[in-house]
Amino acid sequence: MSGEARPTGLQRGLEAWPEITSTLAKFDKLRAQEQRIIEKYDGDELAAYSELEPIGIAMVDHMQPDLEAAFKPCLREFAATHILCAASLESHINARAHGMLRGQVLDHFDKLSLEAKWLFLPRLTGHTIFDPGAEPFQSFSQLTKRRNLLVHFKPRRTELEIGKIPEFVGKLGLTRKTAEAVIPTTKAMIEELCRGLGESAPEWLTKTPFDYFEFQIELR
Repeated sequence: MSGEARPTGLQRGLEAWPEITSTLAKFDKLRAQEQRIIEKYDGDELAAYSELEPIGIAMVDHMQPDLEAAFKPCLREFAATHILCAASLESHINARAHGMLRGQVLDHFDKLSLEAKWLFLPRLTGHTIFDPGAEPFQSFSQLTKRRNLLVHFKPRRTELEIGKIPEFVGKLGLTRKTAEAVIPTTKAMIEELCRGLGESAPEWLTKTPFDYFEFQIELR
């Protein structure tokens, strides 16, 4: 890929998602076929067994493994997107705090939760910027909750319905719709903070490509 931009983790996950929807559509077709067979036998599944068996084998032995394989890149990339976006927001608000606060105030600030840091740093400097009941803070709050669930994940057993998206996928925000909103939410939080403080958004947020290093030169 010399000379080409490599796709981000989010892009890789989004590119893999159509395989999931395609496989789910195949399950729906087989279920419809299954229902027609059952109706043909007036609901007697035992009498319809010989016709239903190949459909069951196809779903369990072939299509379900295909669905699980299709999910793997999406779960991996979407989870990483949530975690990294939350990490970037945490590092940003911490950096801003170290430039604006001093002494014990800064020490106490460092002990706050991520949501509290974003909510209260502007107020500590005389600004009221974020409303916890409005956007983008509401989406940011959901992002932090999903980050916490992912980072502090506790395995638990759950019933898996063949050919369906597992419940935990939605709870952890590992769907296409939720993952697509994460980066815009991250950007909106930083932009809103800058607007409230009367500043321009940082170049690394608005400039592509951007420099990873910032140099200060002292003249002597």
